[in-house]
Amino acid sequence: MLHEGASFIAPNFRTLSLKNRVNQCPRCCANNRESYSLSRRAFLASLVNASIFLARAATSRSEETAQVISSDNPSATPSAPPPSPPKRGKRPTWGYTSENGPSVWHTLSPDWEISETGELQSPIPLSYKTALSKDGDAPDRPKLQTASTKLALRLRPMPNAAQPSLQLEPYIPPPPPFVGDAPPLDVSKPPPPPAVVYMEDTAYALKKIHFHAGSTEHEVGGWSGALETHFCFERSEAAFMSKEEGEDKAASEDEGAKEDTKSTTEIQKEPKKVERERKAPKYLNVAVLGQIADQSEPWLSSVLKNVGMIASEDGSVVLSTDMAKVIPSFETNDVYQYEGSFTTPPCIEGVEWLVLSCRMPVAEDDVNEIIRMQGGKNIRPLQESNGRRVVRFPALAREPQEIAQTSMSKDGTQKSAKP
Repeated sequence: MLHEGASFIAPNFRTLSLKNRVNQCPRCCANNRESYSLSRRAFLASLVNASIFLARAATSRSEETAQVISSDNPSATPSAPPPSPPKRGKRPTWGYTSENGPSVWHTLSPDWEISETGELQSPIPLSYKTALSKDGDAPDRPKLQTASTKLALRLRPMPNAAQPSLQLEPYIPPPPPFVGDAPPLDVSKPPPPPAVVYMEDTAYALKKIHFHAGSTEHEVGGWSGALETHFCFERSEAAFMSKEEGEDKAASEDEGAKEDTKSTTEIQKEPKKVERERKAPKYLNVAVLGQIADQSEPWLSSVLKNVGMIASEDGSVVLSTDMAKVIPSFETNDVYQYEGSFTTPPCIEGVEWLVLSCRMPVAEDDVNEIIRMQGGKNIRPLQESNGRRVVRFPALAREPQEIAQTSMSKDGTQKSAKP
């Protein structure tokens, strides 16, 4: 686009061929050289004029654009660079103080508002008087399967937590080194889970163990202790079967494929099974309450003795253990089942809870040591039950030894009693 007052002298590119004709005429050599010199100067002047023209055109176009922007938005400043997007700040940390504790978790992040508004929050008080009691051998009674395994002991913060957490996780050994150009065949095969909980047709594999010290989060029969251990499970399709189940499956496979002999009733049951699995919660937590005793459980004492060997926040110590001696039996204890939430942010709901009636012995010094390592007490207060359905599965058999139980007397003090 040409503007008024702008002029442009197009270069005469025909003069470029003079250079090739300079030495063709010996008689007129001087005249040719002079003509070539004049043409070259004219060509360079034309290039300068063209550059000036292009620069003026670009400046004029920028001024027109600026005028349009100013007329549409008088406050705009087109000469200033566009503002950079705001930097996203760090997510707030949560803890157990007055500034970041349970009473204000819902104000620290929009994702944590459910900790205040949710109706299925945990922990809650439990009582056999208000729970729906089922037969001890009810078909939907939770079942526990354990194995001897290795656990990785770590001391590090939970996501967005201000305090470190003492944790035990299934130990996953590093892959073996490559031999030649081919890796081992089982390089990606994960080890079997240390423990599995079966809820009807759904299996949950153990993912983590952590501790809440200073009190217990749940309350059973009006009683609260000094420590609560959470065994965190996650729904898994790869959970291993028991020996008996494996034998039954092998026997059924040996009978051959009998799909065509299935009754109509069996075929109709399969969609119901799939629907039940789809509705099964993704997470399941098992809570074991602990009371002060002269000595802690041996596995807990071993954990605390090895914590000092952790070199860094990313480090760990591998412990060999028998999970049957870590998680109390479901058969010799009452099991309370209800739907709740995580007791730490984001406090998401839809978590299946199994709270055992047993009281794990724990030494007072060990409780204080856990509190010290974790930077203080980490207990969430009791939440409203909101009429939730709590199911109690009575113990199938009691432990042979007598264990002193602590109950609340009428005056509010604790007293020792035997079951």
